[in-house]
Amino acid sequence: MRLISLLLCLLFFDSASGQVTFIINSLPDNHDWSDIFIAGDFNNWSPGNQMHKLQKSGSIYSITIESTMKDINYKFTRGNWDAVETDEWGKDITNRTFHFSKELDTVYIHVETWKDFEQEVIATKSAKVENIDDFYMPQLNRTRRIWVYLPPNYSFTNEHYPVIYMHDGQNLFDDATAFAGEWEVDESLDEIYEQTENGFIVIGIENGGEKRIAEYAPWENKEYGGGEGDFYGQFLVERLKPYIDENYRTLVGPENTTIIGSSLGGLISMYVGLKHPKVYGKIGALSPAFWFNPEIFSFIDTVTTSTDIKVYLSAGGGEPGSVESNINKVGNLLADKGFKHVNLVVHPNQKHNEAYWRSIFPETVSWLEDLPAILSIKKSQVKLFVLGKTFSIRSLLDEDYQVTLFDLTGKVLLSDTINNDKNISLNQVTESIVMVKLANDQYEEVFKVRLK
Repeated sequence: MRLISLLLCLLFFDSASGQVTFIINSLPDNHDWSDIFIAGDFNNWSPGNQMHKLQKSGSIYSITIESTMKDINYKFTRGNWDAVETDEWGKDITNRTFHFSKELDTVYIHVETWKDFEQEVIATKSAKVENIDDFYMPQLNRTRRIWVYLPPNYSFTNEHYPVIYMHDGQNLFDDATAFAGEWEVDESLDEIYEQTENGFIVIGIENGGEKRIAEYAPWENKEYGGGEGDFYGQFLVERLKPYIDENYRTLVGPENTTIIGSSLGGLISMYVGLKHPKVYGKIGALSPAFWFNPEIFSFIDTVTTSTDIKVYLSAGGGEPGSVESNINKVGNLLADKGFKHVNLVVHPNQKHNEAYWRSIFPETVSWLEDLPAILSIKKSQVKLFVLGKTFSIRSLLDEDYQVTLFDLTGKVLLSDTINNDKNISLNQVTESIVMVKLANDQYEEVFKVRLK
């Protein structure tokens, strides 16, 4: 009888909703006691939804969430993404995840600090990223910002380069524009060039915010929308690629053209790449959201077999839902169609977030582009800040650095030492854009900085 009751309880929990109460009982010392909200996949990541405002009692904030999902991803904000929670360095954290294992649960939360409490990050760690603002998309009658990464030797040679097209462009190069931490594409490709002497141009296309789902989904999802993926693909093929080929030194042809994206960006990469095999010869679909448009499976049955096209499919072993099983299904469909170059990889314990995609980007590029084996990619140990006319750093190591500021002609404007406790006055610097070199015996990095 007890066994039957237990089974009935388990069946009830599997079909009914669970409840979890989140209690924030630890906040940064300078928290201003403003309203706190929870945003997650249960409310379409709305950062200031009044229905999901935490209740305040003294110094404690709490909210109870009811969900029929087994796992939810979430973060806390003070009403908008400019005031989202961060780590102690002011760096974006990965999404929090909660797994429902019982009907009622309680989770205690520590918030390190808020994004707007930190000084504004004004540096990107590569001087080789250009921006094209308000680039027109005639197929959708909209504009987008485009990022263009150029390889380290671009300005010193007449060489032409393969091109990688990537979605969610604001997440690729700079923490200052990223949603949940940048992919460090520029740093990774700089390191790949240093180790292999292979250079690439990367074109990052800004996602459309509220239009992202519409543009990255080829078919309409009745619950969430979508259905403009064909128009977005036409924009890439008919408008953006011709412009890039005309204005930059590119190698053309599908063997030199790659398309990469994650989540919904992985879905649209697979769709556009397979639909336009004469344009894209290489596809990277990281944690692709095939579940959003299951029509992708029957679509693969209709595509022309290409023995040359390369497809890299990845999933994290810790991702919720059907991501892993779906990439296996797509891999089998492609094999049945005669595709010869499909790499299907599952990374144990990795989750559906920017940190995972950042970590496997070098691996993805290396396999798609037939690069020799590369060493681990170095990560920056220093973060730059400017507040008013003061320059400061946050270093993972409590060390002194020699800092040198140059104007864009190479003229030295300022030279001094700096550390976590010592700032540098910029009162004598009149330039609006400078190059900053930070160095000590073990470290050297150059930043391009826009001064206010």
